[in-house]
Amino acid sequence: MVKNHSRKIKKRGGSKYHIGGKYYDDREDIPHNIVKNSLPIFGEDVKPSITVEPNPNKIVDPIPPSTDAVESKPTESSELQFQFTRHVLSCNNLKEGKWYSGGKDFEPGATVYGIFETIKYAQESEQAPNFDFDHVHVSNLYRTWITAVLLYGTNLSTDRLNLYISPYLKEFHETYLGQPLKRGNFPKEIKHMANKFLKFLEELHNYCIEYKGDVDELYSQRDRTNWYENLPKEIILHLPPGKQNQSNQIKYEKLESEPYKITSFCKVEDTAGPSSGADFTQTGDLQKFMEWYNSESNYFGSHDENNKVHIVTHSHIMRDYLSIFKVTIQKPGQAPQASISFDIDAIDNPELKKIRNSNSWHFITTQKKVSKQGTYANIGKAVDDFKLVKGVPIDKKEAKNIEDKNKDQSLCGTDGSVKPVAEICSRGGRKTRKRNIRRTKKHSKRRNNKSRKHHK
Repeated sequence: MVKNHSRKIKKRGGSKYHIGGKYYDDREDIPHNIVKNSLPIFGEDVKPSITVEPNPNKIVDPIPPSTDAVESKPTESSELQFQFTRHVLSCNNLKEGKWYSGGKDFEPGATVYGIFETIKYAQESEQAPNFDFDHVHVSNLYRTWITAVLLYGTNLSTDRLNLYISPYLKEFHETYLGQPLKRGNFPKEIKHMANKFLKFLEELHNYCIEYKGDVDELYSQRDRTNWYENLPKEIILHLPPGKQNQSNQIKYEKLESEPYKITSFCKVEDTAGPSSGADFTQTGDLQKFMEWYNSESNYFGSHDENNKVHIVTHSHIMRDYLSIFKVTIQKPGQAPQASISFDIDAIDNPELKKIRNSNSWHFITTQKKVSKQGTYANIGKAVDDFKLVKGVPIDKKEAKNIEDKNKDQSLCGTDGSVKPVAEICSRGGRKTRKRNIRRTKKHSKRRNNKSRKHHK
C-alpha cells in the first residue's frame, strides 16, 4: 500500500466515506486481467433435465410460512453466486418509441419515471447492499447499461464503475420468416450506442443539476443534486476484446457537478454489435452465461465481491431460467398436486405477481443449481432459496403522465435519437509537444558537440 495524503470525501446517503486520505491501494494500478480477483470455478457442462411445458391453467397458491420442509438441496456457501437483475422501465414498455414503428424504438432508452423510481429503489436500506459493487456485467442492449448506473452509481466506495458487455444476456426477440424482428431487442452499432449512452448521462445532468424537467414529485431537487454529485467520476464500458485493440474500452468522465463526456473512443471494435456472433445476437441463456463466466473463455476475468457476481439483464430470459425448476402446488385443505414449472407468469400467486409486474426485480443462483435441483415443497421455499425480490412497481399510468411532462428531456422516440459518435483518441497536448521539442534540440546540440570534439 502507498500513502496518499488526499482528503477527498465521497458521500453516500447520510454517511461519509474517505476514498483518499489514508491509504491508496496501488493494486488498482495493475493492468486489467494481469491478475484475476479470484480463481474461476470449473464445473461440468450441465443441461436442464426438465422439459418445461406450457401451463394454460392458472393455479392459485398462497405462499406458506418458510418453516416447511425443503426437498431441494441447499446452496453450498462456497459456490460462486450470481445476482441477476432486470432492467429499468424502458420506452418500449410504455410504447413511447417512434410512432412510425408502433411505439417501439430499435434500441429503447429509459422512461423518466423509471429513472427516478430506480434511483430511489437503490437507496433503500434493504436494497443498497445488493448494488454496492463496481464491476457489473450487462447485456449488449443499452437499457441495461442505464440500469447499472442508476442502481450501482452512488452505492460505491470507489470513483469508477466498470460495465462489461457480456455474452448470453441479450433479451428474447421474435422472428419473421426465420429473420429476427429488430424492434427493441436487437443490438445496434457501438458508434451509435456509445453516443446514445452519453445522451442518457447528459440528461441526468439536466434533471439533477441544470434544474430542467418536471420531476420534483418523484425526487426532490436537493436529493437529485446530491445523488448526481456522488456518481463515480469515471464510467468504463468494456467490450469483448477485438483483434486490434485488446482493451476495447469506452470511457466517460465527469468532474463533480459537471456533465459526463466521452474521453476515450479510439479504434473501438464492435465486438458485441449486430454483426457479432450468436452469443450476442441470439436470445440469451443465464445458464450458459454462468458456465462461460466460470470457464477459461471468460475474457474479462473474474470480478466478484463476497463470492457474488453482479449482472443486469432482461425479464424474459430470467423467467425462462426460473421455469427450469419444479415446485409443488397445494391448495388450502387439499392434498399436494403434481409439481409444475416454477413459471412466475403461469402461477397465479399474489407475491409472484408483484415480482413479475416490477422492474429491477432480482434473484441469486449458482451454476450448479440446475444439476442439484429437487422439487421445491412450495412456492415460498422457491422464493426463499432464490432470494427472489420484487423491484420497482410498474405504474404505466403515472409513468405516461411523467413522460408527457418531460418531452424535451425524454430518451424515447425521436427525442432520444442521436448521431454516431466520432472517434476520440488521446493526443499529446501543448506541454507534451514543447517537451518533445526541447528533447530534440538537446539531442541535436549534444550530437553536434560530439562531432566537433572528435573532428580532425
